[in-house]
Amino acid sequence: LLAAAGIGFAIAATDAAVAWSLWAIFLLLPLAAFAARKPLLRVAAKLLPAKAQKFVAEIENGLPLDADAFARAWAMTIVNWLVKVMVLAWALGLMGVLPMAASFGGALGGELSSVLPMHAPGGVGTYPAGITAGAIALGASSERLA
Repeated sequence: LLAAAGIGFAIAATDAAVAWSLWAIFLLLPLAAFAARKPLLRVAAKLLPAKAQKFVAEIENGLPLDADAFARAWAMTIVNWLVKVMVLAWALGLMGVLPMAASFGGALGGELSSVLPMHAPGGVGTYPAGITAGAIALGASSERLA
């Protein structure tokens, strides 16, 4: 989600080359984490108390078995979030949320609001508030036009 919404930050950045480079590095971080999974799990198994060992085992069981499975899961995750955030940002842009970075901020804010511990059924109220907060944070006007 953050990698998809990072497009908005990269669009709004004053130094586009640095922003897009940082975005690409962030997008590739799961590759490094997957490559380091076995040593990290071994360290966690040694350092954590016995009560937490079952969680380490569950984490290990939930990880893809090989690089092919990881690549498929990672690619589908990227496609899923990019499509979701880009379509919502596009729709917000059609509704007059400008600049485009603010549309991405709105999309990110709406999606992040869904992880709040308390919200109304269906996200009624919190989702639009998240969109508004994200859009204003990335440059949308806070003035009421209607």
